[in-house]
Amino acid sequence: MQLGDLNLKELYAESRKKTFIFRVIGGLFLVIVSFFYLILSTSHLFGYIFSSKPDLGSTALSELSEDDWYTYDINKLYGYYSYNNDGAIYITSYNNEDFVSIFVDKDDKNTAEQITQDTLDFLKGTRDVSSDKHLKGKGYLVKLDASQKSYLEQYLGIGITSDDTPKIEVSDYYLMTTTPFKLIFSRLSVADLMFLLFAVFFFFFGIYGIFSFIFGAHKKKFKKAMEKYGILEEVLEKDMENACVIGNAYIGNEHVVIYDSVNIKIVPFDSLIWAYMHVTETQHTTYGVKTKSTKSYQIIMWDYNKNKIMANVKNESDAIMIIAEMHNKAPYFYSGYSKELAAATDGGRFNEMVSAVRESRNKYLNRGNINDQTISENQVC
Repeated sequence: MQLGDLNLKELYAESRKKTFIFRVIGGLFLVIVSFFYLILSTSHLFGYIFSSKPDLGSTALSELSEDDWYTYDINKLYGYYSYNNDGAIYITSYNNEDFVSIFVDKDDKNTAEQITQDTLDFLKGTRDVSSDKHLKGKGYLVKLDASQKSYLEQYLGIGITSDDTPKIEVSDYYLMTTTPFKLIFSRLSVADLMFLLFAVFFFFFGIYGIFSFIFGAHKKKFKKAMEKYGILEEVLEKDMENACVIGNAYIGNEHVVIYDSVNIKIVPFDSLIWAYMHVTETQHTTYGVKTKSTKSYQIIMWDYNKNKIMANVKNESDAIMIIAEMHNKAPYFYSGYSKELAAATDGGRFNEMVSAVRESRNKYLNRGNINDQTISENQVC
């Protein structure tokens, strides 16, 4: 227990320290966690962004492998043999013999059709060079399904392993062209979507915590707590000049201030009806087996409007001393838990408690500083 010269600025400073741990350190932790979830949800982007990608036109068909990434620069197309709402699968070739398929997005359809026309004109001899238009980008290989293979064979007029054309080889893969944005959603599983939502939530919650600290969230909470009971800042500051400090509580002659990294409770004694300690015990389990239990301690305060105020404290000893010091400063409210007071509060007799406390307060104020005045619980129970 400490007694010293305090002011509101020092209370702000203490609150700022605790808020820094919760909002800034906690916010940074959440941002880091968000990146972890982002990596889990977008791991399929790694091949696009980080892996070394060979050129499709420089890779032998025998070396192609499903899900491998390649760069491409194509200005030769022979038309498409399969399509859907998103685009079509075209045939291209390199080394004059090796045929491979490539998916062309519908946004690039006009370019693909122009390249196809230029290629056909080149084969007819009406054009001297291949098309001057190009399709460029990155993609990953996908295995042709049975129907796509069938369409390809029909389009070429051969089987993929035809003995009639031994010099022509056709890959049974097609290159899925994509962009980072399309890749995120085209290959996003349910699990990936959940991880992505977690990433977004943790990131913005963490950023909010950091910026709320920068813009003085701890002061705003003080002001909001004071506004609840119409407490003037200068009145509270004066009352805190010689406040008694117990744990995270500052107990003045007229107010109690209890704060942690999350909440700030400021209650004037003339609004108090009842205060007591509450212990919450949490049983922890691992795979259904009970391991250990932990306890948390709160001071419960009821005001004259029947508002229940819960303030966290560090331990049982602090809670007992805080309530004792509060009652020492204002010995007219009910102190300590009892079943009778709980029954009166829950059973519609709270107004009787309010009347009894107000009457006792008036007697206390009229008689001056009485060191050991108590309220008999028989007045209401």
